Amino acid sequence: MDRRTFLIGMSGLAGAAAWSPRVVAAEPVYHVVYPGSTTREEARDFLEAIAGQLGPDVAAHLQVARSGDAFVVIYDRSGVREPHDKAQAVDVARRHDDLLRAALDEDRVFAAVIGSDELTDVWNIRYGAPGTKADLQARFDTVARMLGDGVAKALVIEQIDGDVHQLVYKRMGDQASTDKVAAHHASLLRRDGIGATAVPDAFFEITFDGSSDPGDAAPVACATAEAVEAVDTGEAGDAPLVAAHAVDQAPLGEQINDRVQDLRRRGQVSSVERTAWVVYDLVAEQTLAAINADRPMQAASMIKPFVALAFFHQVSKGRLVYGSTSTSHVERMIRDSSNTSTNWVMKAVGGPAACQRILDQAYGSIARNVRIVEYIPAGGCTYRNLSSGNDYVRLLKALWHDDVPYAKELRRVMNLPGPDRLFRDVPDIPAGTEVYNKTGTTAMCCGDMGILVARSRGGERVPYILVGIIERSVRTDSYTAWQQSRGNVIRAISGLTYRWLKPRYDLA
Repeated sequence: MDRRTFLIGMSGLAGAAAWSPRVVAAEPVYHVVYPGSTTREEARDFLEAIAGQLGPDVAAHLQVARSGDAFVVIYDRSGVREPHDKAQAVDVARRHDDLLRAALDEDRVFAAVIGSDELTDVWNIRYGAPGTKADLQARFDTVARMLGDGVAKALVIEQIDGDVHQLVYKRMGDQASTDKVAAHHASLLRRDGIGATAVPDAFFEITFDGSSDPGDAAPVACATAEAVEAVDTGEAGDAPLVAAHAVDQAPLGEQINDRVQDLRRRGQVSSVERTAWVVYDLVAEQTLAAINADRPMQAASMIKPFVALAFFHQVSKGRLVYGSTSTSHVERMIRDSSNTSTNWVMKAVGGPAACQRILDQAYGSIARNVRIVEYIPAGGCTYRNLSSGNDYVRLLKALWHDDVPYAKELRRVMNLPGPDRLFRDVPDIPAGTEVYNKTGTTAMCCGDMGILVARSRGGERVPYILVGIIERSVRTDSYTAWQQSRGNVIRAISGLTYRWLKPRYDLA
């Protein structure tokens, strides 16, 4: 089958499985489908990966649907102004296929065409009526408390339009089972006056989730990993903040190394891949693990917070203005990993060399191994910009302690709901853990770096930094499978780290 035949017909996507109609219409609407995922988790990850490449106009119409037994990402063209005929859909699919092949550096079909009669929706649960974000945040807490951690980790507030938001459990199930779960949730929430209704999934912007609100609780008192004493708050009548407990454990770095070696033996990390890991305790101000921490490695999109630092330096000196346009570009650069916005920010500073010069002159003690030498090239295949694990740690420490210009603003942007490999889909880490992070992915690099703020059982905040980088010496032949599997390696180390910290800080 040649490429054009594949783009026009997708009857082999789900084999001989019977397809239920997604929409009732005399003639089907033809959508663009992006094959490459089977589970709903893979589909959501893939949606986030391609949304930044296809641009905001397309991203607004991306969603997950079912095709037979498989979950797939589609560009729902029923709500766009383009003609809905198959020929137009094929033309759109061909353009998207060319773009994604170049961006993801992989020679396979990324975009094809499928009819609405070959798809069924996936369904979530909405709690109560839509309202303002502020109104729904209180409802969020009630629903999370009443329905437990399994629901809370997939509970989000989505922006429908303007100030109108909805509170949704991203269940991503079929309609029949979701209706049953919604009815059960409605019975549990009846006393709180909150209804529960099954609704089709849509790619609305997530404006709040369990990691989005830093809250007002004071940080947990500083204490080294060996300390066992409580720390006085200095205020009469206040209970002392929690201190770290002495626990008989192997060092965290040793446990991480053992886990990575085990993953190598299992083939989940290959012989052409090098890894780096750093864990830093912001309570004790102590490095807990450092593996290849000072080795310069490909930065991919993790270079973008350093670009933001150079930009905010110029703003602090009065050389640039941080207005609505630049705010939008900085947010898209970090939250959506937009390469177009990244290049806009770099150009505003004066280019890659100017960004590097600012970092060298003003932040040399932080960005010791950082090398910004290129704009993000067409297709996003950036392999020349470099950084090390400890560079990320020093930057994140400075952001946490307000030691660099606009630290609070950059923390806000890094805390906006978006993709991460440190919290989501990590079973050990509970809902409500705050995340300030930036991922990076190319055909040769998969990483994440960020601050996680856990909670002790007494409610105190316990912040720590985790950096995980997996770098290949050659490009992968299967970008999608590789970024998903290596993302899961980083999630495994994140879960291990949380379990190691849990007894020391009496984490929830």
